Amino acid sequence: MLPAHRGQGIARVLLAYFEEFARRSTLREVRLEARLSLPRNVALHQALGYHIRSLHPYPEGTDTWAQLAKLVTDARADNLA
Repeated sequence: MLPAHRGQGIARVLLAYFEEFARRSTLREVRLEARLSLPRNVALHQALGYHIRSLHPYPEGTDTWAQLAKLVTDARADNLA
């Protein structure tokens, strides 16, 4: 994200959209990836309920990326099934 647009909640809005899309599509989980060299991004995802599922080094050894995931299934819907 360009510096001029950071801190405006754009990432939160996009993630909320993806999560709602996943729910409506009956998907149970949203997954995303983030570079560990961008700790603010990882912290934002974790603050929004995502957890790190796995870590993966770049082949060049320059960085590591994390796969994060969040369950988005509505527990009420699960109980009705």
